[in-house]
This record gives sequence, C-alpha cells and structure tokens, in this order.
Amino acid sequence: MTLGNGTSTTFAYEADDDLAALDHIDIAAQPFLEYGFTYNNVGQRASMTVSDTANLFRPANDSAALYTVNALNQYTAVPSVPEGASGPSPMTETDPSPRMGSTPIPTIQRTA
Repeated sequence: MTLGNGTSTTFAYEADDDLAALDHIDIAAQPFLEYGFTYNNVGQRASMTVSDTANLFRPANDSAALYTVNALNQYTAVPSVPEGASGPSPMTETDPSPRMGSTPIPTIQRTA
C-alpha cells in the first residue's frame, strides 16, 4: 500500500491469515519501522517485535490501570484520571426530549 507522501506499508501473513509482519518503508525503499508478530495455537497474539521503539505511540494514560469487578462483573472501582491528563474531552452528554411519553435517553455527541 503506497501512501500520498511516497512511503509504503507492506503486510505478510501466516498460512492461517494471521498478520506475521508489517513494514513501513520510506521513499528511498528502505524500511524505517518493522513489526513482527507470533501467535499461539488458538490464534492469539503471543509476541510482537518492533525495529525502532522510538516511533511507537505511547498513550498519556496508564495502560496498566486496574479495574475492580464484583461477582456480577460490574465495575466497583475505576481508577481516576487527573484533570487534564488526557486533554480536553471531545465528548459531551446531552439529554434529548422524550418521544411519545418515554423516558429521555442520554446520548453522547462529539463536540468540535
């Protein structure tokens, strides 16, 4: 797949169609970021290798956050995120007017 800036991405697959490798190639036809993947017997990703970890996206939030659930699989504790840690929220909650006497259903809309 060639992108508009002249770089390209190639994909390699295993016999069972699991993604085995993904390579990003610059305009000089040189790989600048290469991923490799291995899978277990049931097709779950077992490992991933990356040629240059400096180019990896790292979310601002703690990816190891722990959630506590009860016997009904309901969240009883959710870690808090400090104000501004993930930037301003692009979502706001709105409450549309009831239709035909029903209870209003909250919806989430993206803000500009």
